[in-house]
Amino acid sequence: MSMYLELFRKWVRRIYATQEKEIDCDGFFEAIPEVVDREVAGEKTTAPLFVEVERHMKQCPQCHDLYLAVRDAALLESRQVVPEPVAFQGAVYTRTERTARSATTSNWADPADD
Repeated sequence: MSMYLELFRKWVRRIYATQEKEIDCDGFFEAIPEVVDREVAGEKTTAPLFVEVERHMKQCPQCHDLYLAVRDAALLESRQVVPEPVAFQGAVYTRTERTARSATTSNWADPADD
């Protein structure tokens, strides 16, 4: 029962953390290229769009994992590092599998718990 109680508490915290105006997953997907490009370039990400993206990632574990994967790939590209195909496929598969698993178990899982 304690597992369910903790999930319930996370759910309630997220409800209280919601804002009147927030971006949804579609808005998040549209913002990813700009946010990642600026982050990789080392620019400060304090503009309202970046704050909204950060807030959405705290609420949505699937978008958080997607952001990390896109950012990691962009960082590798910017450093002109080409990962070994097997290692890269394994990392992508692991992240994708974890995202799929969290989506089926709970949309309220905390991305920081990973």
